[in-house]
Amino acid sequence: MERQTLTNGEAMPKISNALAGITFAGSIAPVIASAHPADALSFVRRRHESGHIDWWAVEDGSNFRADFAMGESMGREYLDFIGRHPTYGHCLLLGHVVAGMAHTIDERGRLGASATGFLRVVNEHAMASATILSMPELSNVTAALGMGV
Repeated sequence: MERQTLTNGEAMPKISNALAGITFAGSIAPVIASAHPADALSFVRRRHESGHIDWWAVEDGSNFRADFAMGESMGREYLDFIGRHPTYGHCLLLGHVVAGMAHTIDERGRLGASATGFLRVVNEHAMASATILSMPELSNVTAALGMGV
C-alpha cells in the first residue's frame, strides 16, 4: 500500500486499483505511531483524547464500488497482519473490528460498502481454510493438532 504525506506530515494510505480503474472514495484516519500492534493496520486508530481504540476508523464516500474495493484491500491487509503476527490477542481482533463496523450500519440495517468488502475477503479465506481442514485425508492431522472441525 503506497502512502502519501499530508501537509501536516502524517502519512495516509493512497489507494487505487489500477486494474479496475477505481480509487477509494472514502477516508481513513492517518496512521498514528505507537507500541500497540493494531495501530499498524490502516483502518484501526487510537483516539488521542481517551486512548481508546477505534477498531474501524473508516468513513465511506459516495462511490460504492470504490469503497467496496477499498474494504477488500483492508481485508487482505488484515489477513496479512494476522498471518505475520499469529498471537492469542490477534485471534480476538476480528471481533473488535466487526463490532467497530456497527457505526456503518445505515437506516435500512446494511453495513457500509468498505465493511462489506472487508468481510467478503475474510469470509472467502475462512471458507478456503474450512474446506482444506474438512478434507478426510487431513482428519488425522487436524485431530492430532487439536484442530478438529
